[in-house]
Amino acid sequence: MSIPDFDAVVLAGGAGQRLGGISKPDVELAGRRLVDGVLVAVSDAREIVVVGDVEVPKGVHRTLEDPPYGGPAAGVAAGLDELARVGGPAPWTVLLACDLADPVPALGRLVAAWAHAQSSPDVASEEHDGWCLEDSGGSPQWLFGIHRTDSLRTALTRLGDPRDRSMRSLFAESTLVTMAAGDDDVADIDTWGDHARWSERLAQERWADWIEDASEAVGIDPESVDVPGIQTLARQVAHDFERPMAPVGAYILGVAVGRLEEQGRPIDKESLRQAIAATARDQPRKDDH
Repeated sequence: MSIPDFDAVVLAGGAGQRLGGISKPDVELAGRRLVDGVLVAVSDAREIVVVGDVEVPKGVHRTLEDPPYGGPAAGVAAGLDELARVGGPAPWTVLLACDLADPVPALGRLVAAWAHAQSSPDVASEEHDGWCLEDSGGSPQWLFGIHRTDSLRTALTRLGDPRDRSMRSLFAESTLVTMAAGDDDVADIDTWGDHARWSERLAQERWADWIEDASEAVGIDPESVDVPGIQTLARQVAHDFERPMAPVGAYILGVAVGRLEEQGRPIDKESLRQAIAATARDQPRKDDH
């Protein structure tokens, strides 16, 4: 299935007030800036424009709405103007917010469904102005979609001055196909609580691949690896004794579990962990020497 040409506009404005007023697109999540994660999601776009006061990689265009902080509709207008300036715009344009937590999987599904519709004679896609995701509450995610570029231009003309106008008002008379998505698919990073939750989640997903590879390398079942228990033990040993001994404690736990398995005896990992942790608490701390 071929993917029709599309451009992308990433909205990276806003003051990030709930994050303490820092530059939201520059906030790092799982080792990279939020805006960079979104740019990965639209890497197949013909041209990409970021609307906001943020550094962008080579090959990505950047612009600002005039005056700045004019709201999302004004950002869309500025992005389309920049696309027109750098070359003839593609027939379709992806719109994404810069603060999406993990946009790649959901955007991939959306683009695949849209591309299939464009190539299918059974789908009257010409009747639709665009496609966007819809959260579990039934609310369209205006800044997580792909739209006919001409339809966006028409909507902006109809809207008039876009400054301080909402995306809802921009699309008030547009016909959009909505595709159901989970809340995590469309989640954004608005607060440091959101950031903490997604940092943990993405780390766990990243670890899962490594745990599977490492387990396969030594011939054990990855499901048998008690990650929370091992991490808890490592923290206890590091806190109650000395940090360099944390991985040693985890090794001792693994050897104990393996020996019990060989002997066919029941394994109580929690009791083993607590026994090792207790020995750490009984040792003199380095700062007590």
